[in-house]
Amino acid sequence: MRNLHKNRIWLIGGSEGIGLELVKQLLKEGVYLVVSARKAEQSSDLIQLKSDYPKHLYLLNCDVTSKEHIQVKTNQAWSVFNGLDTWIYNAGIYHPMRLNQWDIDAFEKMNQVNYMGAVLLMHALLPLFQQASNKESSVEVQWLWNIS
Repeated sequence: MRNLHKNRIWLIGGSEGIGLELVKQLLKEGVYLVVSARKAEQSSDLIQLKSDYPKHLYLLNCDVTSKEHIQVKTNQAWSVFNGLDTWIYNAGIYHPMRLNQWDIDAFEKMNQVNYMGAVLLMHALLPLFQQASNKESSVEVQWLWNIS
C-alpha cells in the first residue's frame, strides 16, 4: 500500500469479510477511518477495533438503499475527520437463483445495494469533494468502487 498515514477514508461495507479485513489493514497504516454498514455501530468486531483505535475509527450505521438518509449519512461521514480523502464502496449482496426460481424482488435488492447505493453515495459526495478541491488545490479525489 502507498503511504496512507493520516488519510481520511470512508469505507462503506466494512463489517465483515473483505471489508472487515480492509478495515484492519487500513487502521494499521494509521488512517482516519469512517466505517459504515447497516449495523456498523452494533458489530462486535468493529466495536473491538474501535476500542483499539479510538481516535482513528468512527462507526456509522448506513443503509445504502435508503435514499432518505444518504445525504445525512454522507454529511456525517464527511464531518467526522473534517473531510475525506478517499471513499471505498465495498457494499454488496448476492442471492443466487435458478431461472425457474427467478425472484425479481431479490434481483431488485441486489441492484439497489450493488449499483444504486454506489451511485447515490457518489451523487452525495461529489459536491463535497468539488467544494474541497476548490479550497485546496492539492486535494486528490479517489473513488474506489466495487460492483459485485
